[in-house]
Amino acid sequence: MNENMCLIEAVPLYQLDQAAAKIIQADNIYLLGYGEFQYPALYFQKQLYSHGKLSEIVAKVNFFDDYIQSISPADLVIVTSINGQYLHLNSDQAYYPSIQELPCTKILITQSHDAALSALFDVVLFCGKYSHDGLSKYAIMRIYERLIDRFHNTMGENIYE
Repeated sequence: MNENMCLIEAVPLYQLDQAAAKIIQADNIYLLGYGEFQYPALYFQKQLYSHGKLSEIVAKVNFFDDYIQSISPADLVIVTSINGQYLHLNSDQAYYPSIQELPCTKILITQSHDAALSALFDVVLFCGKYSHDGLSKYAIMRIYERLIDRFHNTMGENIYE
């Protein structure tokens, strides 16, 4: 866990600032993932709302089937997929083509260093190394905290309490 925290602290500020800028520019924000992602995403959603930015947490696998028609170029999709499971990288139903077809900006939060996966996203934030010990939830929390901190620094004070 300590190694992952050090790796997350080493994520360059320009990458976090690039992601924060995408959030600021977005009309609609969709936070995608499942499992350990949900609690950090709720906190992140609350922090975005404190600046008047609404977001939707989508914790279901068939997001692309349900939303792909309504996504516009002004929207932002933030996918949290620690090792690619959310994106079904190892199944016959891979969502790679659907991700490529989305006309919006896409951010990936992951521990996977799959170059093919990274190429599908505008910004990739790595949150440490993957292990089977169940500690990924802490990595997700920390990368979301760092991202919201950069967002707060860019936006200034909260407008809601």
